[in-house]
Amino acid sequence: MGRMEKSWLTVAFVWCVFLTVMMPLWYFYGKQNVPTETYKTSPADYGAKVNAFVEQYTIGTDEATGFPIVAPPPGSDVYIRASTWQWYPVLQLEKGQEYLNAVLSDYSRGVKNSPDVLGATIKNLEFRKRFAELRRDYMMANARIEAMLAHDH
Repeated sequence: MGRMEKSWLTVAFVWCVFLTVMMPLWYFYGKQNVPTETYKTSPADYGAKVNAFVEQYTIGTDEATGFPIVAPPPGSDVYIRASTWQWYPVLQLEKGQEYLNAVLSDYSRGVKNSPDVLGATIKNLEFRKRFAELRRDYMMANARIEAMLAHDH
């Protein structure tokens, strides 16, 4: 075994020991821990809670998605339905306030709340925008090709 290989193995071993020691420290001192409070529900019951939440706090409609915009008061429970590529409803929350955020899958396992929801929503909107741009470019290129082919005949 060469000198460089021993050096990298030593670095890897020290890093593994460091991470092993840090795991319990992150758990006890980190602020990213999942909530310990969980609930058991069915999709139908949870859907009813989302619908009641939307009816109670709706303030308008999002033009882009057609979903209701919901503005719950700080400290209240917040229910959202997570589907493939979308979150329902659109939330309008006050900066610096705490809310209890609930997604059906989180009833069994907990989640880091608002930043994850916001990040996922932003990524979803970026994806949709990029998809629309790519589709537009494809359609434009396709139309140019068809025009050239029609012009040649």
